[in-house]
Amino acid sequence: MTLFDKDSLLPRIRLLSTSGFHEMDYLMIGDELDQLTFISDQPDADVELRGADDLRWGFLGTSPVVHPLNTPVYRVEILPPGAEFPPNGLPVYHLTWINDDGGPGYGPDSRLDFVAPEDGDYILHLKDVRGLEGKDYAYRLSLHDADPDFRLNATPGNPNIPQGGSTLVTVRANRVRGYDGPIDIRVEGLAAGVTASPISIPAGQDATEVLLSADAQASIDAPPAAFKIVGHATINGVDQARVASPDAPLMLASVIPPPDAVVTAGPERVTLAPGQDVKVTLHVQRRAGFNGRVPCFVRNLPPAFGWSISA
Repeated sequence: MTLFDKDSLLPRIRLLSTSGFHEMDYLMIGDELDQLTFISDQPDADVELRGADDLRWGFLGTSPVVHPLNTPVYRVEILPPGAEFPPNGLPVYHLTWINDDGGPGYGPDSRLDFVAPEDGDYILHLKDVRGLEGKDYAYRLSLHDADPDFRLNATPGNPNIPQGGSTLVTVRANRVRGYDGPIDIRVEGLAAGVTASPISIPAGQDATEVLLSADAQASIDAPPAAFKIVGHATINGVDQARVASPDAPLMLASVIPPPDAVVTAGPERVTLAPGQDVKVTLHVQRRAGFNGRVPCFVRNLPPAFGWSISA
């Protein structure tokens, strides 16, 4: 790690080098297991870690903690219990289940997922992480079955869509208590001439990009349209619907004047075999005398896919 110390909350860190790292890799930072979700192509940028509500997740019972500057960060592979590790000079981590941070949705409460392997007596050890104790230190313990669920957050909440162009809205899922299945995303309430791409958050992933597009006849004089993004998932055989950013007072989509640059790509559909590369050609149409740079990115790729751009 470089640039600054890392607190126990934010799902971003700065690495001295991203060479050898790939999106969806697991990272070991101290005793904390994280997952890498996004690597920017800009040199002066953090990498993003899996999380929700601007809090990062620790995996396999590990808990996010503070990490000082220059902490080593390892790209790791998760192997089943009892696996044999080849002696290659790199560290081996044996994880125990410990958690002092419940993560997104739990506030300051702690949380521990545990499935009893058989009937019997089990001991749960509670302690104050600061080492404080006494008769005035009281804790409430709640045990219950897992109730899989999810919540959604959408950004930006008030997108501007250029007439004859498109913009992206990122929808992130906070998967609660074990739900890891697909989530179908639909957009409701858009103005005439504005459409949204049908999309879903695949099983095991936490985010997707919704493409909002305005056709050439969409009115830029119409008032902003109140819209909502709704996710549907089948949990325990029942369809569950959740509205993205339910605490937002209002989500508005506005049509703005046409953009100065329009980018198109072809072919529109590609199919890749494992280990195969495919070339997609980008075309930039400049308008209104615009001659500036047009940075391009590839979004919504499945895990283990990579991309590069050449002029």
